[in-house]
Amino acid sequence: MNKKMDPDELDPEKVKISASAYRLAMEDAIALLQRVEEINEMMNESPKTAKDSFYGVENRAK
Repeated sequence: MNKKMDPDELDPEKVKISASAYRLAMEDAIALLQRVEEINEMMNESPKTAKDSFYGVENRAK
């Protein structure tokens, strides 16, 4: 990202698309972090219950 750019060579449409993609990637990353925090809170509240709800397949296959 240390590349110097000439403003005359920039395509406004490409800049808009790049900025939009960056914004969407940041929103997705924030959503993933929030989901990880939710799962961590579940695991901290009641480890056995949270584990069973997260890995629910083991109890079904008997």
